[in-house]
Amino acid sequence: MQKQELPRFVWFELHTPDAAASSWFYSKVFGWAADDVSSLGRPYLTLRSGNDAVAGILPKSIAAFEADKTHPRWMGYIQVSDVQIYVARVKQAGGQVRRAIQEIPGLGRFAVVGDPENAAFVIYQPLFQGSDVNLRDVGAIRFRWHDLICTNGSSQLKFYSSVFGWTKLGDSRTDASTKCQSFAIDGVPVGGMMHPRTSDQEHGWVFNVDVMDMKTAIGRAVEAGGALIHEPFEIADGRRVAQCVDAQGIAFGMVASS
Repeated sequence: MQKQELPRFVWFELHTPDAAASSWFYSKVFGWAADDVSSLGRPYLTLRSGNDAVAGILPKSIAAFEADKTHPRWMGYIQVSDVQIYVARVKQAGGQVRRAIQEIPGLGRFAVVGDPENAAFVIYQPLFQGSDVNLRDVGAIRFRWHDLICTNGSSQLKFYSSVFGWTKLGDSRTDASTKCQSFAIDGVPVGGMMHPRTSDQEHGWVFNVDVMDMKTAIGRAVEAGGALIHEPFEIADGRRVAQCVDAQGIAFGMVASS
């Protein structure tokens, strides 16, 4: 019998008041194309790298952000086998439920939750088990490294380990003041949990796009109206991560081996 994979991030969704500006920015930086897949009065864009869907854009009004007490950001979806079971695990481990379980017609069920430091993410159960919305292909330009900006990386990893089974890789010191707790899923390094690298850096998940040439990608981001928040630094497996914001001030990152 084949071993079942542990829950992992499979989809990334940008919540923004200006979908057109956002799709233009990420097209300029990563070459992603935007497809309008709105249906039943629900606006939505899918971002493609070649023929592969890599992320989505959910347009939201400023009033909607204020009503939800949120702000524009990238949101990650963690695929699970049973959303109800995992919501219970989140609560038992000290997390919170931000939005109760809901249906996505034709796709599955989801709930918006938060970890003990209130970093938000989505638990997603597909309608058909075994259908992974992230194909994890070789060629597509997509998010492949996940950083959690937090106060206590060790404590946070205990939460995600108890809920999803993620494991510690070891401590990777990125500079004299910042400690990164790297983690793996099914033995594969996929992210780190670290202190903010600047005094005003927001806590929460930051998702990093895998790029071939870091310097060139950063240049495109700055030219498109974004900004580099912190110079590239080395992570656990020898690659480098750069922390950025897009033209609307929304945090994202890049990861590269060069």
